[in-house]
Amino acid sequence: MLNFYLPFPFLSIFFLLS
Repeated sequence: MLNFYLPFPFLSIFFLLS
């Protein structure tokens, strides 16, 4: 999952906030 979210910092942050 991390590799998929790497190019998407916004989604990465959103995932962490969830």
